[in-house]
Amino acid sequence: MIAECKCQQCKNPLEFEVSEFQETSRNEYQIFGQFVLCPNCQKETIIYLDYGMPEPPGGWPKQAPVQTDPQPNPLPPALEHSPDIVPVLVENTLDNIGDAFFAAGIIGTIICGIAALMAAVNEGTSLIIIFSICGGVISFAQGWVVKMLFRALAEMIRLLRKMAPPETHETKK
Repeated sequence: MIAECKCQQCKNPLEFEVSEFQETSRNEYQIFGQFVLCPNCQKETIIYLDYGMPEPPGGWPKQAPVQTDPQPNPLPPALEHSPDIVPVLVENTLDNIGDAFFAAGIIGTIICGIAALMAAVNEGTSLIIIFSICGGVISFAQGWVVKMLFRALAEMIRLLRKMAPPETHETKK
């Protein structure tokens, strides 16, 4: 008996022999079989039967599970066996980003201080001197506030990790 379904790639009809159908899985509407090469688009697609199709006595033959290669580990080999290192890296990175913003604030303060000194030496207006000093204070304060925000975020992560229940690892005997 010949059955028909549509290719998932090109949507053209596929015909296959029901006696060669091997069930791999089901959902509420269809019974899925093995992968085949579509004769129309030459791409791999899965054949399927709608539930309206009469099932043979004893059910559809089951296909052996397909062995897939495990996904490669995204961690470098040095970190592969150290799962506790990755979260620490995140927290340290947050601390380092905060430190970088603070350093940028200090650099901005120094630049504004130099501008204020140059304005004073060159007998600039007091307004330029005041703006330079205010810019330095604002730059320093901004760097410090951002550093504290990143440090607080890192500390929250550390605190959540301490509060989390320890992971249990079952060992096979």
